[in-house]
Amino acid sequence: MFTNRLFRLFIALMIGTSLVACAAPAALPTATSFPTSLPLSTNTVIPDTQSATDPTSVPTLDAGPLEFKGHTDDVWDVDISPDGKYLITASDDKTARLWDLATGQTIQVFSNCNSAVGDARFSPDGTYVLLGCADHAPRLVDITTGQTVQTFSGHTGGVDWADFSPDGKQIITAGGDDKTARIWDLASGQTLYILKSNSDYLPRVAFSPDGKYAFTDRLWDAATGEAIQTFVEQSNAVSCVAFSPDSKYVATGSDDGIARIWDVSTGQMVREFTGHQGFVNGIKFSPDGKFLLTGSADQTARLWDVATGQTIHIFDDHRGGVQGVTFSPDGKLVAAASDDGTAMVWKLEASSAVIPAQSGITLHLAVADKGGRPSEPYVLAFIDQVKTLSNGTMTIEPTWSAANSDDANFERGVIQLVKEGKYDLGIAGSRAFDLENINSFQALQTPFLIDNNALAEAVATSDIAAQMLDQLSSAGLTGLTLWPEDLRHPFSYNADKPLLSPEDFAGLNIRTQASKLSYQLIKGMGGIPLLGDNEEGAESGLRQGASLPGSPVATGNVTFFAKYQVLFGNRDAWEKLSEEQRAILMQAAMAVQKKAIAEHPSEVDAAKAWCASEGTIVITSDEQVAEFKAAAQPVFEKLEQDSFNAGIITELADLKTKTVPSSGAEACVP
Repeated sequence: MFTNRLFRLFIALMIGTSLVACAAPAALPTATSFPTSLPLSTNTVIPDTQSATDPTSVPTLDAGPLEFKGHTDDVWDVDISPDGKYLITASDDKTARLWDLATGQTIQVFSNCNSAVGDARFSPDGTYVLLGCADHAPRLVDITTGQTVQTFSGHTGGVDWADFSPDGKQIITAGGDDKTARIWDLASGQTLYILKSNSDYLPRVAFSPDGKYAFTDRLWDAATGEAIQTFVEQSNAVSCVAFSPDSKYVATGSDDGIARIWDVSTGQMVREFTGHQGFVNGIKFSPDGKFLLTGSADQTARLWDVATGQTIHIFDDHRGGVQGVTFSPDGKLVAAASDDGTAMVWKLEASSAVIPAQSGITLHLAVADKGGRPSEPYVLAFIDQVKTLSNGTMTIEPTWSAANSDDANFERGVIQLVKEGKYDLGIAGSRAFDLENINSFQALQTPFLIDNNALAEAVATSDIAAQMLDQLSSAGLTGLTLWPEDLRHPFSYNADKPLLSPEDFAGLNIRTQASKLSYQLIKGMGGIPLLGDNEEGAESGLRQGASLPGSPVATGNVTFFAKYQVLFGNRDAWEKLSEEQRAILMQAAMAVQKKAIAEHPSEVDAAKAWCASEGTIVITSDEQVAEFKAAAQPVFEKLEQDSFNAGIITELADLKTKTVPSSGAEACVP
């Protein structure tokens, strides 16, 4: 009898097994990448290109399973033909069986192996099946005649797993006890590459759907047999693996009952799926990449929503441990093999019935900006991410220009609306919080400290930002995240009188967004801060400069500070949410921050666009820059009188010494 895989894995674990790969998907269509799952991993990474899972397309069961009976021992694996008409199963009874998927009737019994059959795979064109045999030699079998077409000899351990490359020209096999995987030429039966495992037992392997990679406990170049990436080791033996349809991720099932997703390019784990109470023996992505199917020794298979990490359905019809699992090519069927000697197939139907009823909630978001401003793409991204991560059970309803963006205090107004509980969430510039006597973000306006994009981005993702966001709790608010927008420069509306030194500000009306520190800075330069009529200059960013009147001239090498957007919430509203809902909002916020940083135009690019639109940039001398800094010294001194700000400024200065500065704007004339 074929030795139980679970027993082998247990033995391997006892003698020091590290990360072992085990399962390979059939070639699948390209899928979207996905956001983080829940429960959350502390090292979660969120790809930016996730499209939302439509709640109306969430699958549920159409009826009970169709049961495939006939084997006389454990059934190890199951596969569905490319045309969706047939099922193939592999069993410890030394046979593989071909079944009519519609009726559950046996069409053919393959007895080509001399011992247990650990795996059976359809070729990409559906004309052959590949059998993994415990007698060390996998066989290629003609599906019509049942005759062995090719025998692959070379392994010294039982072959638990064998699969085709996506183009059908090669196969990959796992030799179990011989600690190797092999890539073979299908036509000749010759070994092309031997991939040596670092583990004590190698049960399965995988080809990536794009054909570029093979996976054991390491990532290999399938064209050269060279190792590319070593995956992060973990203490629990891994018993199955599947590539995502886009080949960017690998999902693994482990003996601790947890399914995990790993980034192929880095080898880092990006998320976990918990719920099984036994070894996870089988795993597969759906053809569209939105769902994950797992089989476990706890006698169940589970269908998971990749976007939320929630279990959509538990298939508990088997009476023995569930081994291999798979989807049909159209994603409408799921199949599982079991130690109870049977395979089962369930039909899925699109339905929203499985969406948890507990979280049908709409949160109201006050946005300081009008639609069309630089913040708009990220407001919309946040709304979309929350919908995606919650599977449509949480929605965000935005109100643009919630406090009248034509008013000088429009950002302060949004902060007040959220504090008063009139909105659940808000987005406003960090500079305006000090008008509400909230000093959390004042250090971000330390004159001439954050003066380049690289530093602005580093600050946003640092512990410094986390400290500032945490400070909001004392004001009845909850900070979610912040992201940088533009660096703020002096602008003159008079092309003949650029602002080259503090004395050029004397008596000028300078457009300034409402903020205690911003006002103090402009006054220190000799200007008159305001927002309204009779403006003669401005502190602004190069992207916003086009909206300024006259013929604005930017002083490119004078950077007062960096502007940040803050996403925050009403604390009472936050505490009424479930832990899962709060986690969804936080993960959506982090995804948006990442997107904003990745897409934010550099100062160099913003300057080029400004110059291309007939804007002017001037550069002051080093002596004039020193004069600006001297004029701003009172602002710096005021900031340092606050102990929290003083500590943050010290940390910002330290981060600045460790951050390679990015390039700034250069002079240009129309």
